[in-house]
Amino acid sequence: MDSPIITLTSDWTTQNHFVGKVKGRLYSLIPNVRVVDISHEVPIADKMSAAFIAKNTCCDFPEGSIHLIDVTGTRATGDVVVVEADGRYYIMVDNGLPTLLFGTNYNRAVRLPDIKQPYDKGNFLAYDVFCPAAAAIAAGKPMEQIGTICEQLTPVSTYSYIVEENGMKVYIAYIDAYGNAYLGINIDEFERYRNGRDFTVVLRESKITLSQFDVPTVVSDVASQIELLLSVSVTGNLVISTTLPSGNVSQLFGLRKLQLVKIVFS
Repeated sequence: MDSPIITLTSDWTTQNHFVGKVKGRLYSLIPNVRVVDISHEVPIADKMSAAFIAKNTCCDFPEGSIHLIDVTGTRATGDVVVVEADGRYYIMVDNGLPTLLFGTNYNRAVRLPDIKQPYDKGNFLAYDVFCPAAAAIAAGKPMEQIGTICEQLTPVSTYSYIVEENGMKVYIAYIDAYGNAYLGINIDEFERYRNGRDFTVVLRESKITLSQFDVPTVVSDVASQIELLLSVSVTGNLVISTTLPSGNVSQLFGLRKLQLVKIVFS
């Protein structure tokens, strides 16, 4: 790629010097590089949110693009890996995030050499390790020359859904800035288990039920009547939201990430 594309996803926020420092090094190391910010507002060390964001954005970039994902908080634990999946390259710490992001659906992975970080000089892992690795990939260096073959990524629970006899329990995988709750199942998986049956999504001990897509359910047990909506997000995930522009479903109904939502099939 004549003008390599590198994306950044992190928990650094934009109030610190980290984003600028990493961008500066990438521009210094890689000729004609294009650096794209995906998000720097991932909650600190929140691997699940980072995986959701990366999974639903990086796939839209062209093959050959390089994706740096750093959500390790103030101190990283685990080796740095480069993972190739669908012709794209991902650089991150192997702290469970790669498994959340790919499962076993990736082509190959390598572990980068263990480098002691000069924290006393003000640098950090993304600057010291991610950037040189990205430069090597952008220059066309084979992955096997960048690191050692990684046979298995660190396993971690994926928190998607639990299938039961007459339904399923689905984890809330992500809550966006508007309070919309994304369930850890996509529409194709849901329809496979649903198999044409009617269904009910139960929230808050059966007080609220959603039984159709894109048909509002009026809820009046809050300060004012709220219309809840079950729909399919652009990510493919089932999502619980409200028709009110200023409504925050998660705050109004106490929804939180990793909470289980029950779906009953008739």
